[in-house]
Amino acid sequence: MGKKNPYPSDENSFNLVVRYEQYLDGKAAGYFDVEEFEKIVDYYLMNTQNTKAKKALELALKLHPANNSLFAKKAKIHLLLGDATSALNILDRLAITDDYEVNLLRIDALLKIGKKDDAIAITGKLITSDSEDIDLIMTDISSLYISNNELETALYFLKKGNELSPSNTNILYEIAFCYEQKEDLKHSEETYHQIIKIDPFSYEAWFNLGQVYFTNKEYRKAIQAYDYAMAISEDDSMTILQRAHSYFHIREYQKAIDGYLEYSEMTGEEFEPYMFIAESYEKMDQFDLALDYYRRSHILSPESFNALEGVIVCLLELEKFHESFTYIYKAIGIDKKSSEIYIYLAEAFTGITDYDNALKAYLKSLSIEPIQPETVMTVGNLYMDKKDFATALKYYETAMELDSNLELLSLFIAIAYYKTKKYQKALKYLHVASLLYPETISLFMEFCPESKNFIAKHQLSFSNQM
Repeated sequence: MGKKNPYPSDENSFNLVVRYEQYLDGKAAGYFDVEEFEKIVDYYLMNTQNTKAKKALELALKLHPANNSLFAKKAKIHLLLGDATSALNILDRLAITDDYEVNLLRIDALLKIGKKDDAIAITGKLITSDSEDIDLIMTDISSLYISNNELETALYFLKKGNELSPSNTNILYEIAFCYEQKEDLKHSEETYHQIIKIDPFSYEAWFNLGQVYFTNKEYRKAIQAYDYAMAISEDDSMTILQRAHSYFHIREYQKAIDGYLEYSEMTGEEFEPYMFIAESYEKMDQFDLALDYYRRSHILSPESFNALEGVIVCLLELEKFHESFTYIYKAIGIDKKSSEIYIYLAEAFTGITDYDNALKAYLKSLSIEPIQPETVMTVGNLYMDKKDFATALKYYETAMELDSNLELLSLFIAIAYYKTKKYQKALKYLHVASLLYPETISLFMEFCPESKNFIAKHQLSFSNQM
């Protein structure tokens, strides 16, 4: 978004740091002036080596004890280390009011200790109609307010900068960024349109507009924006990837697959694109092709639970139950606490008609995650098949507490009550089921052929189905 690098460096900085470190190790003699020390400190700060930066600065101040710019660097280090009060004390002792970098540090320190009004007063002095490099000033200032979670104030000053320089796209980018941070997508979108009006060939503006549309789930608009971005910069892989995601969300899966393949060829990345491709084929019910790409992903990352899960789902859909066990047990080895993987195990056992082990797997899943209404109902069905009607009833009642809208659940409860000779309760749930499912009585009699007299006795209650 056009952020200014706070640690300017040149191509000689690395060699300068090497010479400085050799000097510390006693391998080389040398003298470093203030400018060189500033470059050394900036190099360490840029590489987040704050301790080394602090050590270099201590040496610099010993050699150049009265230099204000070095004290400003010391204040910057204190800020980076979270000690804003010490930083402000150093800056106040400098008594410098016209140095741009010092004022930025002072604003940052004041914001961090909660003196927002004082920070705003200094900020206002930096932003004037005759300010040079207004875009860089606004970028620096907005960064300070944004990093201190003062988005509204950042926007206030950015808009002021926009008034001073209405065609400055760098300021508009910062405004759009603030709106995105505030999750104000409407105004972010409007700002990107402003940028595009000024610079129709801005790849960044079209791409970011696409991102706003994508976040707002306006996927067709996102695709159009990404197309414009690609017309300007056709080799940008991120645009290709985001456009593929957009096609996926509008269920144009083949176009999504083409995009993922193009992204993979362009970047050399394989694991994630293959996972996206596999999921696209899975959505198209092309499980053989989905399985192929999930397997490729698994080979690339054997410890990926998601890749294993994809392989397992496809094998189950293709009714390759015996083959699925190998992958299921691999997945359990990676994540023993996954309730879902034991559901897959149960489905595999069910596929080979091993209902006892299927039941054990379902119960294991419920021990990990009890709030699974459909699984609880399935366990009830398995106990029903084992003619353990009392236990089946217990699970059905639990499922009813979790989700009373499960299909045919009221009918199964009626059957379980009937089988346990609780006829009045069976009658109650038969009545509930009959209001929901026209086939209730025929299904009930299929499970309970001995119930003819019971049905006949109460036929008036179900005359609409007889």
